[in-house]
Amino acid sequence: MCVYSNAADVLPPDLLRKVQKHWRGLLYVPPASDLPRKEDTESIRDMILSGSPVAEIAAFAKITPRRVYQIARTLGPENPYQHRKVTEKVTEE
Repeated sequence: MCVYSNAADVLPPDLLRKVQKHWRGLLYVPPASDLPRKEDTESIRDMILSGSPVAEIAAFAKITPRRVYQIARTLGPENPYQHRKVTEKVTEE
């Protein structure tokens, strides 16, 4: 859920002037707790490699399932969620 506020209502006047020097328009300010940490990504990779379901990992790490798949793609061939290509030809008898 996004919460929108007027910067003039929430920022001190001197900080508001500094922001206005650098930016005009909408500005997203993420909560400090949303910043990913290296150890968080490592624990998510460990969960992926251990075979944990995507929904369970997403709920535990408070991220979307899509983000879990993005992290899994960084594992390359070790990614348990990647689609395997069929290389065997089917022959008719």
